[in-house]
Amino acid sequence: MVLYYGLVTRAEDRQGLSEYQGTIQGFQAAVIDLGPVADKLVSKINPKVTRMSYVYEGNYFHYILERGLIFLVAADASTSRRGAFACLEDIKDTFQKMYTEPVPLLDCTTCGEFRGVLREKLQLHCDESPLDKVRAVQTELHKVKDIMHQNLELCIERGDHISCIMDRTDELEAASQGF
Repeated sequence: MVLYYGLVTRAEDRQGLSEYQGTIQGFQAAVIDLGPVADKLVSKINPKVTRMSYVYEGNYFHYILERGLIFLVAADASTSRRGAFACLEDIKDTFQKMYTEPVPLLDCTTCGEFRGVLREKLQLHCDESPLDKVRAVQTELHKVKDIMHQNLELCIERGDHISCIMDRTDELEAASQGF
């Protein structure tokens, strides 16, 4: 999963509040600057559509529109919609916790430090997708299941050994009675 651009903007006047464009393995994420593309896309967002995805020159743009704010990320084709929207939800929740003032009072100087949060969230969601987390949990469950099977087999073997010891004890007790 590769997410390399994030934007938070006011929906009413399309005023950008915070923006981050990252790099992939030391190269610029896209051949073009995604800012103007994102601005053009944001200008065409229908206020009645709260979630949508678009493709432009191999870049996949996903956005959430909520409470007068637009949260947008750009990703490559390998990124699932679910992964992109999970990242957007994380960005949105963090933004709304950090900035509680009314949307019209927010501006780029107020939200300037959010650029670092955008970078952090994009990198976090690039490192491990939700599907990877599910697979990791499934793998862990399979390992635990295998260990439990081994433990049960050992317990059964141990139970067999204990029955043999109990039988021998009974035989020795009977032999000692005869002695």
